[in-house]
Formats: sequence, structure tokens, C-alpha cells
Amino acid sequence: MTAVVALFSISGGVQRALSSQLERLGPDMILILPEPTPHSPSSDESIEVDPQKIEKIPGVLQSGWVLRTTLAVSSNKAKGFLTGLGLTESTFSLADRFFQSFQIAEGRLPNSNADEVLLTHGAASSLQLSLGDSLQIQGRQFQVVGLLAPTGDQNLENSFLIEIERLWQLKAVTDQISFAWVRAAPDAAMDDLESALRSAFASSGTSINIQTPGRLKDAVEGIFSLIRVALGSMAGIAIFVGVLGLTNTMFMAVLERTREIGVFVALGAKRSQIINLFMVEAATLGLVGGILGLILGASLSASLTLLLAPALGLSALRPDFNFELMLIALLLAVVLGVIAGALPARRAAGLRPVEALRYE
Repeated sequence: MTAVVALFSISGGVQRALSSQLERLGPDMILILPEPTPHSPSSDESIEVDPQKIEKIPGVLQSGWVLRTTLAVSSNKAKGFLTGLGLTESTFSLADRFFQSFQIAEGRLPNSNADEVLLTHGAASSLQLSLGDSLQIQGRQFQVVGLLAPTGDQNLENSFLIEIERLWQLKAVTDQISFAWVRAAPDAAMDDLESALRSAFASSGTSINIQTPGRLKDAVEGIFSLIRVALGSMAGIAIFVGVLGLTNTMFMAVLERTREIGVFVALGAKRSQIINLFMVEAATLGLVGGILGLILGASLSASLTLLLAPALGLSALRPDFNFELMLIALLLAVVLGVIAGALPARRAAGLRPVEALRYE
């Protein structure tokens, strides 16, 4: 019961957090990612973008891109390597859609016409920097003009954010991006827009993977449907083992209380009363075991989500307790307890008084 409750609540919480994140992007958003290859199955490769060509596609209301890379950084007090995120001005304006808990604690966003940088809380702490300090990135000096509040997203927390043109200059590349996004106009046909985007990137020899939040959400729900089937199978095995364990416990109870049963029968207890006695005991064991399982499962899932949230980059991750399912599980524990106690109860009721009283 404990493992079943914990696994179902954690998987439900992860699904809800992912779905919420995808819904935040909005139904009009199209994501353009590198096409996975045998040499790069994780889609770490960059793609080339032609901003003017994308903006001229009919049905494109707004567009933007992001470049993710790792660069050497240093301050007066520390140095090392940080993940750099180059964003277009339009991406900065919609940053709360792409990143969780994107909230500026101090300062402002970087200006596109200056060497300015926005630091996450983790990056500022590790480099011991404050608002207005200077930061060396690849030997080039930038001014810290903004600090983000803690995001809880480990994929973002130790990063710096700058205007993408500046990051292209630091990397000595042009028009290289990690992913692009497009907002469709209200009257745009999504299928036609996707085809136009594929053609635009294909002309530059770039293979892309186009996704929409709705399509990604359907994929997430499909994956978690399979997970729930697997968890259901595990729950069935756990229930079967639990029934065997409870049946064995009740058989041992009958064996240990044989003389007591003999006394009851000798004093005039009916067969039905003996059966009811052991059936109530079995149901009570099932009820108490079910309650303890629910409490332990809820505690375990709450603890694990605190550890998984930063690892998965889902600050909104919370265990999803389905109280209707938990109530059904509790009733099932009681019913299975009664079923498990039925055979031992019948054996107890069938004992002959004389033999039971002589039992040692």
C-alpha cells in the first residue's frame, strides 16, 4: 500500500507539473528544435536560423530564439564556467512562459545595445556578485544589471542571460541557436504554418523537429498512461502478496488460539459467532494496515517530491493525492482482509471442542 500510494502520487504530480508547464506556453506557440541524429540523440546540436525569412512567413505573429552554451566566466572574487543563455528581445519579454519562476528580484533585463548580463540567484551566489558589479565572460567585460529570484530549476539556476547577439559574438558564430519559437496569428492554420517553417529551415540544409504544447502534452499523457498501467500491475502483485501474508497471519492466529476457541465452543458459542470473530479481526487488520500504508505512502511521496523537484527542474512539483483512489484502496484493504480471513475463520469454527481444549 505504501509503495503504491507513493508511486501513484509522485507520477501524478510529475504529470500535472509538466502539463502545467506546457499549458503556460500557450496554444499558439510552436517550438522548433534540432532533429535528433544517431550521433546526437539528445538533440544537443544547434541549428541555423534566418530571422528575416522566419518573420516573413504568413501566419507568424511573433518569433524568437535561444542559444544555450557553456563559457568561462570570472569576477574579482571567483571564476569558473557557467551556462550562458542568449535570448532575443522577444524571448526576454515572454521569459515567464519558457522558464519557471522567472522573476527579477533586483534590477532589470539586459539592454540589447550594451554589454549587460542578467544573473540567476545561484550564479550570483557562486561568483559573489551583486547588482552593478562587473563580470568577465570569455575575457569580455559585462555589467550585472539584473538578478533573478531563486527559480528552483537546476537547469537554469547556475546560468547567466544575455542578449543573443552578444552571445554570438562571444562564440564567434552567426545565427546559431539551440531552439526557436513562433507564435501563430489568431487566424493562422497551424498545419500550413508548420509546413512553411519546415521549408524555411530546409532551404538552409537544417533538419528540425517541430512541436506544439498540445502535441507535447498528448505525448506526456500517453507516457504516463503507460506508467499507470505498469504501476497498476505492480499494485496487483503487491495486493496478492499482501493477501497471502494476511492469510498466513490469520492461520497462525487460529493455531495459537486453539484452546481459546475450544473454550468458546464449550461455553456454547455458535459456529457463526466463531467465524464472525475471526472475520472482524481480519477486517480490522486490513483496515489498520491500509491506514498505516496510506500515511506512510503520503509521507514518502511528499519527501521524495522535495528531492525530485530540483533534480527534474520542476519547482511546481507537488504530490498528486487522489483521495477517491485512496478511499477505494482503503476499502479494498478491508475487503481483502475479510477474504484473507475467511478460510482461517472456517477452520477455527470447524474445530471440535474436545480436541481444541486438549491442544498445547
